[in-house]
Amino acid sequence: MDANRLEAILGADTKISGNLFFKGPAEINSQIDGEIVGESLITIGQTAILKTNIKSSEVIIYGNVTGDIVAKEKVSLKNTSVVTGNIQAPIISIEDGAIFNGQCIMKQDVASSFVKVEDTIEDTIEDAIEDAIEGITHSICTLEFEDHRPLYDWVLKEVGWWSEPPQQIEFARLNLTNTVM
Repeated sequence: MDANRLEAILGADTKISGNLFFKGPAEINSQIDGEIVGESLITIGQTAILKTNIKSSEVIIYGNVTGDIVAKEKVSLKNTSVVTGNIQAPIISIEDGAIFNGQCIMKQDVASSFVKVEDTIEDTIEDAIEDAIEGITHSICTLEFEDHRPLYDWVLKEVGWWSEPPQQIEFARLNLTNTVM
């Protein structure tokens, strides 16, 4: 797969409260309050306003991020970026004009700080209960977590504290060709 081919794009009018997990390259232009974990390139667009920690192999930021960033390979702050939080990566690039308020930790081995995307049973149980406690109505994730939904729903049913428990919804990449928008 081409490392630069996007597998997910979140638009500027999207607001998300919760955790996002990406296996492939993703571009985020939305408002997010939660945590972002990826295994590939994550690009934070100029219209993005994030209150989140980000963990991925590479992160490029054009927008506004409040939270810590950990990357296995590289973090790039572009001239339009505003970042408040700590950055940990082997390579950190900050362009003139970028605003950064935090600490940089540059070391080769960030694996101990990195969380893999593979959701464990414990993570799914925690996610279900946290979503319900926080009043989240819909938890979205990519299709590779579709097989976790029965466990997510079962936990909420068995705990049974919520009259309207959150729903987990999976989404897939949408490829549009020969389209004018």
